[in-house]
Amino acid sequence: MIIIQRICYCSAVLLCEAANRLGFGKDLVDDSRNLMAELEKMEITEQER
Repeated sequence: MIIIQRICYCSAVLLCEAANRLGFGKDLVDDSRNLMAELEKMEITEQER
């Protein structure tokens, strides 16, 4: 499960960077950052178990 979360997290980071560089709206970049934060919380919770 942690490996899948890490892959999703890395994908979200790349998506956020791409959206920012391509000039997409701030909302898309913010959504990507929020997704990264949620995935990171899930990973921390999983590691604590």
